[in-house]
Amino acid sequence: MKKSQKLLYMTALLIALSSSNSAVAQNTAITMQVLTLAGANKISPGTPPTVQPAPGVSIYVLVGANKFSTGMPPTGTTDSAGAFVFPPGLLSATKSNTQMEVYEVCLNGQKAVFVIPKDTEDQLPKDTGDCYKRYLGGFWSDGGPTVVVDLAKGTVTQTGGGPVAGPPVGNPLISFQVGGGLGFKNLGGTSGEVLPGGKFTTPSPTNFAGDLGTSISIGPAVFGTNLWRANAIASSGSASLPGGGADSLAVNRKMEGDAVTAGVKIPLRGKVSFIVHGGGNFWRVNIDTKETVASGTLNNTVTNSKTVEGKGWVVGGTLRVDVSRRWSVVVRYDYLPMSNAGVNIHLNDGSVGVMLRLFGLPRK
Repeated sequence: MKKSQKLLYMTALLIALSSSNSAVAQNTAITMQVLTLAGANKISPGTPPTVQPAPGVSIYVLVGANKFSTGMPPTGTTDSAGAFVFPPGLLSATKSNTQMEVYEVCLNGQKAVFVIPKDTEDQLPKDTGDCYKRYLGGFWSDGGPTVVVDLAKGTVTQTGGGPVAGPPVGNPLISFQVGGGLGFKNLGGTSGEVLPGGKFTTPSPTNFAGDLGTSISIGPAVFGTNLWRANAIASSGSASLPGGGADSLAVNRKMEGDAVTAGVKIPLRGKVSFIVHGGGNFWRVNIDTKETVASGTLNNTVTNSKTVEGKGWVVGGTLRVDVSRRWSVVVRYDYLPMSNAGVNIHLNDGSVGVMLRLFGLPRK
């Protein structure tokens, strides 16, 4: 046999062995054991829940050409021992070392278990009413032969030998978002403008404002920066002069700043969460003043402009609704007091906007 023929033979043999090993890995039988809360037991903080096998649970396995559609029958149901054996060859429709994800989904008023390849969550049924899908965990398509799905704890565990070691990655620890919104700035109160005997009023204390921000989430902790700017808010006042006439003062303020915050994310229900935050506010106010003294034939007007910068604090909250894995709608409120160099005002800031998650996409 010539050297070139030997080389060709060895290459063909290696390809055949590789295909054989892949086929063996892909066709490894996997049994899913589904557990649920036992009897009338309730989950108590600090106490592990008591579980039992969950018979009669519908299992939907959506791989390859097997896509979900309304009315389709389940791939199978758990038996009296809460076990479901994946049909031979079913997981072969996925590539080797594929991470499969397990969800608890509301379907026809009942809870069902869906098994899908990672990053194919869009094919899951939509949430209905007060019933929301729940991400439980993942396993490898060619990993250990036993997968335990614990509905009480909300976990998935794969045991036994397999060509892939270690648990699949669930929800990411870190995520990063950018976004912005439009809203209002309300001048809650002022002091510091000097006009002896005069009284200041603000006919329109609320004006439009815009916000741009970023946030990084590390577990439940949320760190963010929010650049804000408000359109001008004007105040005016006048006082009577002892010899007759009036002294009038008009103040126009344009405000902007950067709020740097840290907070905690509190899950509410489904895809809704609330973030309580606080931190520092680095602000700047451009102030234009116009004072007019009118007495008899005397009419004198003086204008002045100045910029005052300062550091203060901010506290507020954000209601966030995840409308997809990348996009969220946010409703934000901040309270921002500002005091420095004759400026003593406080703002109520409200806005509605969107956030785009650049990395760290959730599995839920």
